[in-house]
Amino acid sequence: MRVINPFAPGGGLDLVLRPVLTRMSESLKQSFVLMTHPSPAARNVRELVALAKRRPG
Repeated sequence: MRVINPFAPGGGLDLVLRPVLTRMSESLKQSFVLMTHPSPAARNVRELVALAKRRPG
């Protein structure tokens, strides 16, 4: 599963997400990928999500 972080790497959300995703991965037996796409506009992140929905698999 991909998780998109719209903020800069090393920021507050990044520091919180990494250990949370590690624990979720261990308990759910599912791999999680943290994708960091810092952007001044949330629109770019919404476009990434829209594109991800169209990809098969």
